[in-house]
Amino acid sequence: FVYGPIVNQLDSSLNISGNLTVGGYALTNSGAATLAVTAGTTSGIVTLTNTSTAPAGVSIASGATLAADDVSNAAVAAISNNGALTSKNVIQNLGALSNGVTGTISGGINNTGGLYSLGKLNGALTNSAGGQVSISGALDGPVLNQESAGLTVIGDLEVKNNTFEITGASAVVVDTGAVTGISTLTN
Repeated sequence: FVYGPIVNQLDSSLNISGNLTVGGYALTNSGAATLAVTAGTTSGIVTLTNTSTAPAGVSIASGATLAADDVSNAAVAAISNNGALTSKNVIQNLGALSNGVTGTISGGINNTGGLYSLGKLNGALTNSAGGQVSISGALDGPVLNQESAGLTVIGDLEVKNNTFEITGASAVVVDTGAVTGISTLTN
């Protein structure tokens, strides 16, 4: 159990290999620092802020969980998830967010950066203002692709009986695979 904010900065590495509860404080990953959750559940974080310029500033291994009330990934930052990334509120992604085949991201995503997902997304996906999404796997939440955003389906995608809305100058391309489960498609 940790009582107090955690600041991982410069070029340091924070490796978590078991259960860790942060007592309602922030975890900030900045500079060129790396945060690796390799096993267990890390929870109790109020705000997870990733501004690290490291290639994978935050990484979550298969079978591991990283949970926070709020998650933000800056334009220069990258999060790589192969386990579970959970946010009570919608994740703000301006950088690079990847979700592997074994990964699950829950809480929804507001994307203006790059999102690459082969796993499961739980919650609404809003892609806008130049955001680029490459996706397959499963999506349990409504999709709004707007403004100048691009969304490319790169394999089979199950939308779980939700709406899929395309507005403005945005584009959706089905490159490979099939999209199933859309309850309402608006273009």
